[in-house]
Parts: sequence; C-alpha cells; structure tokens
Amino acid sequence: MSENKQYSLPKFVVEQLTKDFSYSENELEKASDIYSRAAKFNYPGSNTGENWSKLVLNITEPKMVKKETPTFKISYWWSAAAIVVIGLTFVFLQNLNPSKEIVSTQTYKTLDEIKKITLEDGSTVHLNRFSNLTVNVSKSERNLELIGEAFFEVTHNAKPFLVETNAGFVEVLGTIFNVKNRKNLPLSVALVQGSVQFKTPTNTIQILPGECITQKDAKTFIKSMINEVSVKNWMQNRLVFEDKTLKEIIENLESEYNVSFEYNELIANEKLTITFENLTAIQSAELLSKTLNTTLKVK
Repeated sequence: MSENKQYSLPKFVVEQLTKDFSYSENELEKASDIYSRAAKFNYPGSNTGENWSKLVLNITEPKMVKKETPTFKISYWWSAAAIVVIGLTFVFLQNLNPSKEIVSTQTYKTLDEIKKITLEDGSTVHLNRFSNLTVNVSKSERNLELIGEAFFEVTHNAKPFLVETNAGFVEVLGTIFNVKNRKNLPLSVALVQGSVQFKTPTNTIQILPGECITQKDAKTFIKSMINEVSVKNWMQNRLVFEDKTLKEIIENLESEYNVSFEYNELIANEKLTITFENLTAIQSAELLSKTLNTTLKVK
C-alpha cells in the first residue's frame, strides 16, 4: 500500500525561522522560484507542523522583519507560507487518495500460482495464473481492475464494489461471482450468489444466481446457465471442456498458460469432452496428443 509523505520548506528558509534575518537578492530569487514551482517539488520528510507554527509566529511578529525592505519581506514570507500550505495540502490529499495494491501471477510451469487475497474489508479474491489485479480502496469506494481471471467473495457493506474489465464494470454490494477477462477470449461474468449488474457505456445487464454472461461482440452478451462447481473448477487446477472444438480448447489453454500451441489445424473443429487436472501446459499438450493420436507442442 502507498505510504503518506510529508513535505517541507528548503533548508535555507527553515534555518532562519527564529532569527532576526535578511536575505540576499539571490536567496530571494531562489525562494520566489521555488514558490512558483512548488507543486512540482517533493520535498524530503521533515517536521512540517513545527515549521508551520514557527512561520506563523514570525509572520505575526512585525519586529522580525527589517524596515529597509518591509513590503518585499512580507511578500516573501507569505510566499514561504504558501509553500508550507502546499506541502500540508499534499499530505491532506494523499490521505484522501485511495490506497493501491497490485497483485499478479506470472508463471505456468508450477501449479501453485493461484493466489488468495484478503482485502481490507474482509472480501476475498482468488486470482488465477497469469492475472493482474489492481486494488483501489478508499473510505467511499472499492475499485478493482482485473486482467485475467478471478473469483470474488465480497463482504457486504455500503461502499460500492466495482470490478473494471476492458468491456465494462461489474457492480456489486455483496455477492460471490467469477470474472474472466483474458486476452483473446470473450469476457465472461458468472454469478454464484447474490446479485450483480454489468455496465457498459450503452447497456446495463442484470445477472442472477446461476447465470453467466459471455461477450459475443462489442455490444452483445449471451446468457447461459452455470453451476457453482463449474465456476470454481480452475481454483482446483481443473479445466473442464464439454463438447468443445479443439480450436476452442487450444485458445483457452493458450490464454490460461500464456503460451502458444503448435498443432494440426486440419483437426481444429474436432469436438472433445476432456478434463485437464493439475497439469502444466506441456502436460496438457501431451494429453491432447494421446487423446487425438496426433502431435501438439508448446512453442
């Protein structure tokens, strides 16, 4: 998660806060330049609160400003004060910003890449292999961006829970559902329990328990019925295909393992019912080779 940072005045300003002082024209030019570009500077951590108190005291004590250049000195001090205010504002805005965490799974050669993540609100996410999840949680909302596949068990509370995909948003308050948002595969959202709605720029689709929506094209989604076992298969390192073409199976395996398969495309439309359980990509290719009496390889 991100850490709060503090920002302060430059050292040459802070050192003079409790002294009877005057600055050279060069120093004043530096201060003016810092003030004009303060929003772009990330000053190192320091005792900002104490420095602010000292600065206020000096601003309210006219005797601390030498008489020969009163207008310029007062103007400078208010410029310096503005820098401190900007620093404090940075701290305040960072406290308002949501915390962010990025979780990813990046290997296919082992079978332990599936990760279980517990969010701050108690919700849990099972993240499939070769998937990335960006979590943004604030006091008012829970926003997640998913590339890949994840199974969500959302703790109910008043804060909206949004999962962003490349085709739209899944919006929920408390429920159990699965989202597959993998490259080169149609987006799908399957609901196990509760109620969710999927929002696109042009449409809102209500999904009920036992339903799955699958994207057909940019504007069309098809509904089908599913069961909880089939939705959770991948969480047990099990991929199940019923009456699917070899091409469909290969496309899913390639996306699942983030590899490419080399096979005889003349049998691409051959239909199979097959289960891959606790297998790597290479082992899956070997199983298909034996089943179809052909040769499939992982590139």
